[in-house]
Amino acid sequence: MRKGFAIGFYLLFGILTLSYIILELTPTYSMGVVFRLTATLCACLFLYLGSWLLAKGLESEQQKYLMKHTFRLMFAVYLVLLLTFTLFDPLLGRSISLNQWSFSAMFEWLRKTTNLIPFRMINIYLKGYEHELITLNQLAMNLVGNFILMMPLAYLAPLLNKKLRKFSKFIWFVLIFIISIELAQGILMVGYFDVDDLMLNLAGALLVFGFTKIKVIKSLSDKITFKAFS
Repeated sequence: MRKGFAIGFYLLFGILTLSYIILELTPTYSMGVVFRLTATLCACLFLYLGSWLLAKGLESEQQKYLMKHTFRLMFAVYLVLLLTFTLFDPLLGRSISLNQWSFSAMFEWLRKTTNLIPFRMINIYLKGYEHELITLNQLAMNLVGNFILMMPLAYLAPLLNKKLRKFSKFIWFVLIFIISIELAQGILMVGYFDVDDLMLNLAGALLVFGFTKIKVIKSLSDKITFKAFS
């Protein structure tokens, strides 16, 4: 019975993932941000539930082996979604045009779009919403979206790499990761190099990292991963 349900969840994961890929490659169909997030979260949930049910009937070492590969796959799915949102999603203005790219165009883009003044863009968005120049959805997409963007990274990266469980290594890893994405957006001319985005990304990551250090949360994490990363 348990194996049957596990196989069922794996099939749901496969069907949803395949459907997502097909829709992504269909030129006449555009998936919204909410749909992408919902589909990805459901796919990861089905994958986890399948592995959890299957692991219940395995020996300890087999459980750990299965859960390690499950969370590695979930991390890969997260990275693909993250790069899609930040670099390749036309709905978010991430449309790379190599035909129009040049060093002069790139430097001009960086000159116009780089913000190194803390809270400048946050204030612009808040005032824009106050004066009804932008919608609540646009405000939430920028502020809340950037705050939660690196939260999965903050949980999964230290889980998969023990060295990143030390705060000093974690903070440098996250900073380099965020700055790399911000630079890639500027170099590819698909987004802004914005210190406010960096601060919001970092704040969300640090919040999750701090929570993982709480004894109750760590104990829960060990249970859902069958202590595969302890």
